[in-house]
Amino acid sequence: AVDAATKESVSTPPKDGPPFPQEDAPAAKKEEIAKQEVVQTPEELEAQLERDELQLLVEKHAAKVRRESRRQVTKFETDRRVLRAQSHHM
Repeated sequence: AVDAATKESVSTPPKDGPPFPQEDAPAAKKEEIAKQEVVQTPEELEAQLERDELQLLVEKHAAKVRRESRRQVTKFETDRRVLRAQSHHM
């Protein structure tokens, strides 16, 4: 009875993951993606670098610009309320 249990546990493949050949597939896909990125023309590379630079610029200044614009809106709303109270009807 012990030998049968040992044979069953040895002969059953692990149920956790796929067999080894399928694990190599994601690595192959990564290599294909890397090759596609390397094949960019100089114009495409320049455009990509410009987009990345602009994105970094936006991320760098976004919080400051939002805060400043919110401050300006609040200031104008306050001025409008104050000046409306001081205005004369014509």
